[in-house]
Amino acid sequence: MQATPSLARIAAALHPLASVPAAAAWNLEEVADLLPDAAPVPAAVLVGLVSRDAGVQVLLTRRTDALRHHAGQVSFPGGRIEAVDLDAAAAAIRETGEEVGIPGFEIAPLGWLDPLATVTGFTVFPLVATIAPRTTPGPIRVKWRKSSRCRSDS
Repeated sequence: MQATPSLARIAAALHPLASVPAAAAWNLEEVADLLPDAAPVPAAVLVGLVSRDAGVQVLLTRRTDALRHHAGQVSFPGGRIEAVDLDAAAAAIRETGEEVGIPGFEIAPLGWLDPLATVTGFTVFPLVATIAPRTTPGPIRVKWRKSSRCRSDS
């Protein structure tokens, strides 16, 4: 059985927190023919890591079937970077609070993964962060699962 990587080792593999990666999305060439003509919309997601007795787990959500966009998808919490957001990190943390009920003070950002282009016209900036292990997600009845996944009961 392989040991769980330390959070310091994970953080060392990320782009520095101080600056959102400026390079083009890593998959841009692969999806270029599928992208809308409009300029991409910047978005941010939180790749939340939670240290548990069984090891580090990753927070995932399942979007409700009632949404107009991305209904039923399993995803990281996050969304469009709004004018009220100081930066992409603030957007990822705000969206996590709105979608899962985890307050910003329970989230400690570590750094960035490479941006990703989506066929729906977004450039997504994934922020990797730790989430306090005592945190219990809120409004949408999220269950922590031993298999390192979360799902909504809704």
